[in-house]
Amino acid sequence: RTVLLVCASPAAGNAQETLSTFEFASRAMRVEVDAKVNASIVEVDSKALLKDLSQEAGPGNGTLMAKELEDLRQAADEAAQRTKREADRCEQAVQEAQREVRRLQQVAEEEERKACHWQGQAESWESSHRATEDRLAEAREAAG
Repeated sequence: RTVLLVCASPAAGNAQETLSTFEFASRAMRVEVDAKVNASIVEVDSKALLKDLSQEAGPGNGTLMAKELEDLRQAADEAAQRTKREADRCEQAVQEAQREVRRLQQVAEEEERKACHWQGQAESWESSHRATEDRLAEAREAAG
């Protein structure tokens, strides 16, 4: 059983589209579907299949196939070696980046220590400056 769901709009602006949709639904309802499962039984004799394949390869084709297989193996080995070298290079780059990160962290920690030191110095100077201004104000009042 097949189901078709169509959507229609009551708006006058969509009248043409709604009419077209209903016409399509009407045509689709008249379609008859008669589905059947395709089934066929094929018996394959493994010996006959092997004989056919060996005849296709032929006596001269065996050496060609062996050469192609050897070429494929060699190409695969070379690709594996290139991949290994690339992986080693990437691993080395990662290690260098990690060393640089550690170095930059140490630099940042050192700069933070310096910043704390100078902040303490600035607070000390600011406190000393306020005390000096207070004494100066007192001296002016006493002189005044």
